[in-house]
Amino acid sequence: MLRNLVRLLGVLLLLVLIGVGVAYLYFSQQYPDYAGEESLPGLTTEVQVWHDDFGVPHIEASNHLDGYRALGYVVARERFFQLDLARRLGGGRLSELFGEAAVPTDLLYRTMLPEDLIAAQTKKRFHNAPDALKAEAQAYMDGINAYIASGETPLEYTILGAEMEAFVPEDMYRIAGYMAYSFCLGGRTEPVATEVLHQLGPEYLQGLALLHEDAESFIPSYYPDPASYAGITELSARIAAALDAAPVPKFEGSNSWVVDGSRSASGKPILCNDTHIGLGIPQVWYEAHLHTPEVEVYGNFLPGIPYCLVGHNRTMAWGVTMLENDDMDFYIEQPATDPTKYVVDSVSYAFAVDSITISIKDRPDTTCIVRGTLRGPIVNDVMPDMGTQVPISCWWDYQRTPNHLLEAFRSMNRCAQVEQAANALSTISAPGLNITYADTSGNIAWWSVAKWQVRPEGTVSKVIQDGSTKAHDPTGYLPFRENPQAINPPWGYVYSANDQPDSVRGAFLPGYYKPANRADRIRQVLETRRDWDTEGMQTLLTDVTSPHDQVLASELQTWLGWEKDAFTQEELALLDWDGNHEVDAVAPTVYYKLMYRTLANAMGDELGEDWLERFIDTHWRSRAVPFLMRNPSSPWWDDVNTENEESRGVILAKSYREALDELAQEWGPDPAGWTWGKAHTLQLDHPFAKASDALGGLFGVAQKPCRGGHETVNAASFLPNGSGHYPTRVGAQMRIIVDLADINNSVSIAPVGQSGHKFSPHYSDQAEMYRTGQFRRQDMDWKRIKVHPNRLILTP
Repeated sequence: MLRNLVRLLGVLLLLVLIGVGVAYLYFSQQYPDYAGEESLPGLTTEVQVWHDDFGVPHIEASNHLDGYRALGYVVARERFFQLDLARRLGGGRLSELFGEAAVPTDLLYRTMLPEDLIAAQTKKRFHNAPDALKAEAQAYMDGINAYIASGETPLEYTILGAEMEAFVPEDMYRIAGYMAYSFCLGGRTEPVATEVLHQLGPEYLQGLALLHEDAESFIPSYYPDPASYAGITELSARIAAALDAAPVPKFEGSNSWVVDGSRSASGKPILCNDTHIGLGIPQVWYEAHLHTPEVEVYGNFLPGIPYCLVGHNRTMAWGVTMLENDDMDFYIEQPATDPTKYVVDSVSYAFAVDSITISIKDRPDTTCIVRGTLRGPIVNDVMPDMGTQVPISCWWDYQRTPNHLLEAFRSMNRCAQVEQAANALSTISAPGLNITYADTSGNIAWWSVAKWQVRPEGTVSKVIQDGSTKAHDPTGYLPFRENPQAINPPWGYVYSANDQPDSVRGAFLPGYYKPANRADRIRQVLETRRDWDTEGMQTLLTDVTSPHDQVLASELQTWLGWEKDAFTQEELALLDWDGNHEVDAVAPTVYYKLMYRTLANAMGDELGEDWLERFIDTHWRSRAVPFLMRNPSSPWWDDVNTENEESRGVILAKSYREALDELAQEWGPDPAGWTWGKAHTLQLDHPFAKASDALGGLFGVAQKPCRGGHETVNAASFLPNGSGHYPTRVGAQMRIIVDLADINNSVSIAPVGQSGHKFSPHYSDQAEMYRTGQFRRQDMDWKRIKVHPNRLILTP
């Protein structure tokens, strides 16, 4: 009996293994063919697609619209799941794939990007678009839908038990909307700043670099009734949680710079760009080279959008960074006696009412009623279990201003002169962008691209406003000609690193800007040479030294040395540092552990653990930390839980001792083993990682030591935390260098690979090169391109 049972179990195990093996063999073949012949419905002529050694498609079409149809097809066959997630996020439809866990994210996006807004954008910007744009975009969508109709179903849909759905014009605007909303930092920051201001007082905000000038007064326009605190407090947490739960990376920063011919070895401009976005698999950008009778462009495309957002043609190149302007404001509205109305300046207005229905996988639909105001939606209506429902409305420029994003980048893909670029970019209202530019005529430029709000004097846009009056509502927008910009400056370069742009009309424009660490480093290094070439720019793009961190570490070492007999010279020497974030360095491991322990000890007693984490998860924290450290009279230093009044020295000494003890526990007693590469790793997760560790492990790429830091040029950003383990959260989603004297040999690198298919040879074939600071060619030389053996022929 036992023997038979053992035999049966053996047979069952064999069958399981055979099944797993067959499934593996089947799915391991489920990635696109890079050579051969395929029919593509709608083509009028044959299109040839050469895939280079890294799977980048070089598309050559003798008919213009056939080129865009082929582009849509090759994007879909490599990245359809990514494209689908982006349009579902922008359309509030992730719950159909991921179930109940995605409902809060869907509700938030359906509120910020309502269907009537998407429909209006589609009508104005697509159905009423110029014939040429409409035809190109339609051809691109036809290519996507041809893949849906006849292509292999990606493995993710098999796992989810879902079907692919046709791509429609509205989806382009959902994807653009998702990108725009991911740029908005006010939802995370303004509730935190409001909590600090009204619970602790303005003195706690002074010196934390929330505003633009140290001496700028932070006097609130009003103090909300204490009953509203619950709504404000919970709002930040809910928005942050909904954004973090999204399985699509967020746009967070970037570097870009250009030198003109006076500073280059070739005598022509050189443009560099690396876009800082949440890291993941697949990478955000799809790289492609398109050549038709009307246009030739090589660039980085957001799947689902037919025009590249970063790229170059034969005569010009452009790069993109986040502007970080403040285009979103929150208001506490004043309810009227009638619950269907609210009051502004003693006038009652009826709430607009919209019903949002979310379809949920394996669950009944859920419906939520969202009220609207003159300013925008009541954002906490989509959080019905939040507690006290003080109505908080959201003013977002993207919902309120005409936006010609597709038109603008269509022009950028084909323009040849600086004036054409400026005219195209002037039509973009949101999201806020910095655009750097260079052309073969020798011109260089930088524009801040957005509709800059004009706010009434005295308005502090970084905190939630009093909605009972229009006294602090935006009153208009600056004309584009007044936006901060520079064209052919005499010093020979332009740059952008999400830092504070120039003042306008004698005042700085509100924003959530990053500290000047990267900007200063870029400017400092650019000034050292007048013979820049591609090799030199590779070194700068992968630079991991932060002079700002070096200076602060030295100051901390001095202040800690004032605490007599608290530390040995060997312990203090751990902060001896040149600011480099190489994987074998020890100082950054000690430095960031000290930073976190100091924030926890200085601010945790006032904020509590939850609010401290929310503060840390804002761009504001990057600017605030050095200001706090250098202000010995800040009220944050006192521990409110003790009778004594603690000084900066006491808190720093306590924090450093804790940091050293924790590092010894984590990495061993010998500081030589506390290397940055152990603490700081490159983490590349698939969207499934948010839902399942097992699936995340199947699709993910193994973590490895990672160079760079939070504000180094080679960005490898992370959230400070008590664990001492810092997986990269945000990094360069590509690095490009374009020498306008040698367009055919531009270079680039991506963090993973071109393909979104797990078993494709191009799923992660660039990851190690990226991690170690290498580059590969962006080839525009058709003689070389046509030698590649991987030629796909698309036939009518």
